[in-house]
Amino acid sequence: MLDANMEGFGVRALPTYRFDLADVVVSFGADFLGDWLDSGHSKDYSKKEIQ
Repeated sequence: MLDANMEGFGVRALPTYRFDLADVVVSFGADFLGDWLDSGHSKDYSKKEIQ
């Protein structure tokens, strides 16, 4: 992932996601609510208010 971000964005870093600000989340095989990259994703995802 680090190499892909370097090639695509010019920054060798892991991405940070703000699921609490997302209107739509699409996952293709990534367990983003589990232990994928950051264990805080499920907490942020549950903060999102439904409008």
